[in-house]
Amino acid sequence: MKNMTTKQKTIMGIVITAIVLAVLAIVVTKFFDNGFKNIPVEDVLQQKNEFKLTLDYKETPKDKYTVDIDNEKITINTEEIVPNIDTTKIGKTIHSIKIDDENLNIEVTINDSREILLKGDDKFEVNVGMTKTDLENMITEHFTPGEVLIDDELEFQFDYPQDFDLNQENEYENIAIVAKFANNGANRVTKNINISIIAEEVEVAEVDEPVIPNEPVKEPSKPSPEQPSKPTPEKPKPSKPAPVQPKPTPEPSKPTPEKPKPAPVQPEPEKPVETPEFKVPSGIPSGAVLTKEIPEEKFHKFSYNKSLSDGSKITEITTTWPENYSKPHGSIYGTAKNGEEFIIGYTRSGGLSFQFWYQEISQDSMDEIYSVIDSFFNAYGY
Repeated sequence: MKNMTTKQKTIMGIVITAIVLAVLAIVVTKFFDNGFKNIPVEDVLQQKNEFKLTLDYKETPKDKYTVDIDNEKITINTEEIVPNIDTTKIGKTIHSIKIDDENLNIEVTINDSREILLKGDDKFEVNVGMTKTDLENMITEHFTPGEVLIDDELEFQFDYPQDFDLNQENEYENIAIVAKFANNGANRVTKNINISIIAEEVEVAEVDEPVIPNEPVKEPSKPSPEQPSKPTPEKPKPSKPAPVQPKPTPEPSKPTPEKPKPAPVQPEPEKPVETPEFKVPSGIPSGAVLTKEIPEEKFHKFSYNKSLSDGSKITEITTTWPENYSKPHGSIYGTAKNGEEFIIGYTRSGGLSFQFWYQEISQDSMDEIYSVIDSFFNAYGY
């Protein structure tokens, strides 16, 4: 070293320094690599400042939750979570809360624990000629509870056999209907029903035949018995003719007045059955044209064309409120964006009630459908 020049000494120092730094780098890398491999998954999640919370549908969250993060217990005030937890939104949502100037992410999962119970008889008897709309309204009404909470409405889907015909007498067994929640189609049940289609019995009114009085039977006249012949008297001798006395003219006999015959009793004419009048209100949406009406059922059918935001189209609207229905019903007919037809049933008390021949329709278009049927119901004052 003493015999080395200054330049050689400088080069040697640089080499030794480089070797020392390389050794230190290797040691540090191995230390951190082994350290992270030994950290549990739970601790990694805590280091990422995440917290998971699971609740049931419509469950009320607690005011506070206590969690362990980095071996430190932290209290989370629910009212400080952003955005607020909505337990009517089924599935996963991400929220956050600020603790000690740091954001803690919260993953909230809402489980749908509701149960669909289709109570009641599963056998239905209907008359020939009933429409599918009326049939499905009847079945939907049968299986729908009297009071339905908001967001708990059911939708019904019907799977008919290919030969199903409401215009002929027949019996169909094991027709599948699917009931599902309107806000969660994954929560559904299937029930098989039987439908008997029979001809309506028509009562024939009996007509009373007029009573004809019996006429008295005339007995045949008996021949008079023969009288014995008398001897012919002798002719008297002619005498002078006596003067002819004029015969008094008999007075004409007065005709006996006939008693008036009672006039025959005429049956009272039957009064025509008055059909209750049910007019179309003036406030229905513009462009709606009435095509069919059944006043006694408060039924109106309109031709109504409206294009929706996703390319679907409404073609017809029906409204009805018969006396045996607890609430008004409406049906929306149309064509989905893929060209397939759809029918959606609607009740005033709580939104969508059932749907069948259902095609994929966007939520924006569903909102437009709600708005259209609501405008019809508003015009009727429902």
